[in-house]
Amino acid sequence: MIKALAFLVKLPRLSDAAFFGHWRHPHGTLTRRIPQFRRYVQNHRIGDVPGFATGPWLGVPAIWLDDLAALADAQVHPEYAPLDADGDNMYIRDRTVWLVGNETIVRAQAADAAAMPIKAILMLGNGTALADAAAVLDLTKELAETLSGIVGASVTLPVDPTAPSPCAALIELSFGDCAAFDAAWDDGRAVLNSVARLADLPNSHGILVREERVIWPKPSGDC
Repeated sequence: MIKALAFLVKLPRLSDAAFFGHWRHPHGTLTRRIPQFRRYVQNHRIGDVPGFATGPWLGVPAIWLDDLAALADAQVHPEYAPLDADGDNMYIRDRTVWLVGNETIVRAQAADAAAMPIKAILMLGNGTALADAAAVLDLTKELAETLSGIVGASVTLPVDPTAPSPCAALIELSFGDCAAFDAAWDDGRAVLNSVARLADLPNSHGILVREERVIWPKPSGDC
């Protein structure tokens, strides 16, 4: 299973509400027609993560597929063309950046499709230690264990570390609601110190999002 994430910058003519509304429908509806998409969520930005650099991205869709061949098959599926074309109604195409990676679940989220958490998405900037996948996994486990109120945690590393990527590693930390995030994060000093051991902190970005589950099958053990 691979995970593909896109970081979207909305069209200037759209309000945030208009962007999110169009993303839910028709864009989100169109994704349901692509059979290769095993799971699909929309991460709607609601704020920044204290201590991390900010970025221009208002939305981060995440798609799970069987493998790279399935990703290629999805892109030539007859229903993909209208989905792709609709992106021109939402975001600036040439500012979109992609991360295609392998995800490791450190703490599984609730299987209920209605359980849509608040997530801190941490995009870690290049650091020499980030080449050590085990060290990044250990960092994610450390954050999941030390922050209170965590209901899910995962790390995604690029399938091809030599390919262009918006970050060297991506960590997602999920909380039940904004109050749980605020209580756990405080000033973020502990997290920043931990991240700085591995990553280039000034070039690491963080955004706070609300996850909306569009394609979320019942647990089958394969995603």
